[in-house]
Amino acid sequence: HGCPPTLSLVEQLSAPCSSAIAMQSPPGSPCSTGSSVATAPEDSQAEELHGPEVFEAFYAKQHLCEEEDWRLCWERLRLPLPPCVRIREAGVEYALALLQAWHPKPVPWCPGAWRLQAENAVDEDGHYVAQLAKVLHDGHRAGMISRQETASMLPAMALDIKPDHFILELCSAP
Repeated sequence: HGCPPTLSLVEQLSAPCSSAIAMQSPPGSPCSTGSSVATAPEDSQAEELHGPEVFEAFYAKQHLCEEEDWRLCWERLRLPLPPCVRIREAGVEYALALLQAWHPKPVPWCPGAWRLQAENAVDEDGHYVAQLAKVLHDGHRAGMISRQETASMLPAMALDIKPDHFILELCSAP
């Protein structure tokens, strides 16, 4: 498809981790040891545990909510995240016209950010549909559109970064 798949929150959280933050992850999660494989101490065979099943089992054991609420929560966590973009101020009208088929809605707390609401923006495999992928690719090459999840927009908003600030960004993405 040319574009990386839009992963569900569960897929993102159960992916292998390599950061120091992984040391604070829940036991049995793929990030708890800083690698993609964790072992279960009670298993004499030291069976490898990883993936969404381990993530789900760990949090299900916490009994954070009623069973029916947990089932609904888990269903929603498995859904692909809606595509989100930032649009340069100078090209907003043009970019929105190109994205109209996917029902862009502004992200109320982040100026210049838009969430694409149409369910048909992502196919069953979590990839952008071909037409949207082309619009995003062309918009990115033109310097008009940047794809970014709203969760990644939040830190910059919370930090209230100003033009005179120096930022050292140490995050990485696949």
